[in-house]
Amino acid sequence: MLNSFDNEDYNELINSLRDLAIKKNDNQKREREVQLNQLINIIDKTLNTFSRVKYAIDKSIILAVTDVSGKILYANKKFFEISKYSRNEIIGKTHRILNSGYHDKSFYQNMWKTILKGEIWEGNIKNRAKDGSLYWVKSTIVPFCNENNLPYMFFALRTDITKGKESEEKLVKVLKNDFNSVISTMHNFVFKVTRDDSGQFNYQFGEGKLAHKLGVDTPNIYQKSPKEVFPSEIVDILEANYEKSYMGQTLTYDYSFKDHHILTTLSPIYENGKIINLIGCSNDVSDLISAKEEVEYLAYHDSLTSLPNRRKFVEDIKKLIGCGNRFALFILDLDRFKFINDSLGHTFGDELLKIVSMRLQKVINLKGNIYRFAGDEFIILLPDIIDNKIFTDFTNNLLDVFKEKITFSNRIELYTTGSIGISIFPDHGGDIDILIKRADTAMYSAKSMRKNSYKIYDQTMKQANQKYLHIENFLRTAIENEELKLFFQPKLSVKDNKIKSMEALLRWNNPILGNVPPNEFIPIAEETGSFGK
Repeated sequence: MLNSFDNEDYNELINSLRDLAIKKNDNQKREREVQLNQLINIIDKTLNTFSRVKYAIDKSIILAVTDVSGKILYANKKFFEISKYSRNEIIGKTHRILNSGYHDKSFYQNMWKTILKGEIWEGNIKNRAKDGSLYWVKSTIVPFCNENNLPYMFFALRTDITKGKESEEKLVKVLKNDFNSVISTMHNFVFKVTRDDSGQFNYQFGEGKLAHKLGVDTPNIYQKSPKEVFPSEIVDILEANYEKSYMGQTLTYDYSFKDHHILTTLSPIYENGKIINLIGCSNDVSDLISAKEEVEYLAYHDSLTSLPNRRKFVEDIKKLIGCGNRFALFILDLDRFKFINDSLGHTFGDELLKIVSMRLQKVINLKGNIYRFAGDEFIILLPDIIDNKIFTDFTNNLLDVFKEKITFSNRIELYTTGSIGISIFPDHGGDIDILIKRADTAMYSAKSMRKNSYKIYDQTMKQANQKYLHIENFLRTAIENEELKLFFQPKLSVKDNKIKSMEALLRWNNPILGNVPPNEFIPIAEETGSFGK
C-alpha cells in the first residue's frame, strides 16, 4: 500500500468504513455506532494528514526507502523525475545505478559506517541520471531501528541542489582559471602533494614558469609519484622532506636538478585537524648561489692573479698549526720589481706578476699552496715536511722558474729573479706572526747575498736584518743631512801617463753607522728607492 497510496485510495477507504458502520447499526446498539464513528473520524483525520504530508513531500523532497543491504523498497515520483528512471527500473535495485564516479570509495564507506551504527548521515552526493546527465542532491539518511537498536530500514530524504552546485562549480572553475593564470606567470614552481592509503606520495598539480623549465608542470606530473618524475638521488631528498612535512613540519630544503639549484618551502594543509596534502613553492636560486660563490671567491682570492689571498692564507695556516705537523712557510719576493714597475709601467708590472704566478703554480702543483701576500710577495705553504732536503729541492724548483725569460704581450722580453726566505713550524715559531717575520728575515738575508737565492731562517740573520733596516732608515735622510760625498778618481793612460777619464765614487759617512761601504748601502737604496724619498 505504501507504493501506491494516494487520494483516491484514501477516499475509498473512508467510504468503506462508513458503509461498514451503517451495516453494523442494524444489529448493534447505538453506543457501538457512536464509538465506531469516532474511530472512523480519527482514522479519517490521520489518513488525511498523512495524505497531505505525503503530497507535500512528493512535491518538494526526493524520497527513497531501502533495506539494510541498500535495495530500494520505495521511491516517490520526485525520485523518478530527477533520475529519469521508471518505477520498474528502480525498485529492487541499489543506488549504485545512480553512481556518477565522482565520489571515491571512502566517501560511501564512511556513509555506510555511520548509518549502520544507527546514526543519521548528511552530505551532498553527485549522481548520474539515466540519460547521462549529472545532478547534485543534498541527502539526509535516517535509519529506522528495531528493539535491539539495529537498523532494518533507511529513509533517504533528498533535495535537488544542482543549480546551486553548478553555479558553485562555475565559480570554482573561474577562480581556478584565475589561480592558474596567476601561478603560470610566476617564476616559481608551485605544486601539491598528497599521500594515498599505501603511503605513496603523488603530485596533484605543478604550475609556474620554473615548472615548465624543469618539465614538471601539471600535464607531466599529475598523479605521478616522485620516482616517476625525478632521478633517484633527488627522490630520496624529496620523499624524506615530504615525510617530515606530513608530520606537521613547515620546512625548507634544496637540491639540484637539470642545472638549476632549487630552494623549496613545504607547508602542510590541515582539514578537521588532519593533514590532507602538502603545498610546495620552489624557486630557482642558481643565480643567487653563483653570486654567493663569486663573492666568496673574491673574498678569498686576489683579483689580479686569481691566487688565494692573505685572508685564505691565514685560515689555512691556522688549520696547519692546529694539526701540529711540521710544515714550511716560504716568502718569495721578486727582485727589482719596483724598478721594473717604475721603468715599464704598472701594466707591465701586473702582467709580470700574473706570468710569474702561473709559472709558480705549475711547479707547486699539488705539493703545496701558493698565495699572493702583498705587492710582489708570494707565500707558499709546504705541508708534511720530513727533512730539510724535501723543501731544499722544492725551493730550487721554484727558483728555476726565473731562469726562463719573461715575454710580455707586446713582445718585450726580460729576465727577472726572486729571493726566498723560509721558516719552519714548529722549529722557528709556533704562531703565524713569528713564522712570517722569520721567513721575511730570511728572505732579506737572501737578497743581500745574491739574486735568485734562498735562505732558511737562523738566529744570525736577526742582526743582519736589523742592520739592513738601519741602513734603509738612515738612507732616507742621508742627502738631506749632507752625509753623502762624491769623490772623483782619475784614470791614467799607461802609455803616456795622462788622465783619460774620471771615475765617480759615492761615499757615505753616517754619524751612527760610521763609514758604510757602497756594496752595502747601494743595493738597499736600489731595492727600496730610499734616495728617491
